[in-house]
Amino acid sequence: MGIKKVYYLGYPDGELRNNIYHKVDSDIEKILKDLKPQTLLTYELRGISGHIDHIFTAIVVSFLYRKLKFIKKIYYFAEFKVVSWVMKNYFIYFPDGYSEKEVDHVENIKKVMDKKTEAVKAHKSQKKGWCNDNK
Repeated sequence: MGIKKVYYLGYPDGELRNNIYHKVDSDIEKILKDLKPQTLLTYELRGISGHIDHIFTAIVVSFLYRKLKFIKKIYYFAEFKVVSWVMKNYFIYFPDGYSEKEVDHVENIKKVMDKKTEAVKAHKSQKKGWCNDNK
């Protein structure tokens, strides 16, 4: 995928919450100040799937985008309505996706979908979910 380094901050899946906003913000800010990216990509503010960790991450990254002047652009990853309809019963709350008219930019990932699926399968906490792989 071309990723050169992964930064794991040590927060377990499902454990992001209000009382650690500032700690997580500080951890991510240190990395961003080192890397100096001009663009950030995060989840849309409803966390795509309503996952609390995704919502938390979107809020923290949005805050850092406004705070750090070297960051010029932020993209919010979102899903189309058809995906949210298929996933309606996956979580307790899975927000409606967006129509193409509601988003500013659409990236066609068909060419890399197999690579994306393999990357998700390599992520231990995702094996019983998105990939339908129960190994």
